[in-house]
Amino acid sequence: MNTSHDIENISLTAAEIGELWSTYMNNSASKCLLSYFNNKVKDPSL
Repeated sequence: MNTSHDIENISLTAAEIGELWSTYMNNSASKCLLSYFNNKVKDPSL
């Protein structure tokens, strides 16, 4: 069985694109929140 694929012609499904977008948005929000909290923290040991 030959399972070679032409990777230039692979399309993502709507579900895959949605999952990538959701992951990107969550990571971006987390980065912003953690940066904000780090700037506002009162305990210097954190």
